[in-house]
Amino acid sequence: MRDGLGEALAQKSGVLLVEDRVVSLGSGCGERGPAVVRTLTLHRPGRRNALDTALITELIRALEAAERDTRVRAVVLAGEGRVFCAGGDVKEFADAPDPRDRMVGRARLLTRLLTLLPAMTTPIVAAVVGAAIGAGAALALAADVIVAGDDVVVGYPEIKDSVVPAGVMPSAIRALGQKLAFEMLTQARQLDASELSALRLVSRVVAPGEAIPAAVETAEVWARLDPAALMEAKRLFYRVSELPIEAGFRAGLDVTAATWRPRR
Repeated sequence: MRDGLGEALAQKSGVLLVEDRVVSLGSGCGERGPAVVRTLTLHRPGRRNALDTALITELIRALEAAERDTRVRAVVLAGEGRVFCAGGDVKEFADAPDPRDRMVGRARLLTRLLTLLPAMTTPIVAAVVGAAIGAGAALALAADVIVAGDDVVVGYPEIKDSVVPAGVMPSAIRALGQKLAFEMLTQARQLDASELSALRLVSRVVAPGEAIPAAVETAEVWARLDPAALMEAKRLFYRVSELPIEAGFRAGLDVTAATWRPRR
């Protein structure tokens, strides 16, 4: 990302579109420096934005770069066109001399991607329209917040192809809870926008064409906050979610003692 950004700056690799938008912080926030919302758009429309090795690798690189860039205050994840992500691209292995090794290698990369999102201190909102299937569902649910189009469908169809949905199982259980995750993973049940909203898995449901603008609005709220406090809040949130309640309160007290400052 270059200095002297205009309102927006876009770059595109073969499979990923990266766009930066500078957010106006208003008066009194100058000491926080420039604030940028970075949008990462999966760009494989001919394959319904399915995840292959190249796209997963580019996503990891782009997310790690966003985490390092102090100007990036929030990230938006989106898919090109009318589909967020149709899952893993199985055609990638069709002509491989060692398809099992290629598949296992990509599964390792996917695991790295899905564990990276909650580990980042930069907040992430996913703009999800159309299908978010299999690994695409896992990617969407790995975001901190989801804005959904009213045409969204989330599900795990792997079992219908005699494939154990092993790579997406941990994130499905964490996001959906045991009972619903088991049903979805073992029966290939899908959730539509109304069900996702009723389950509080999405923050907003909008027309498909409004999903990315609505997600950018969410990201801009984060961008205008104190970045140090927001980063610490996200770090603590995911740490506390894994702790017993007593340990969670103790972790919160430690952070309060280390970070609290009187208002000026």
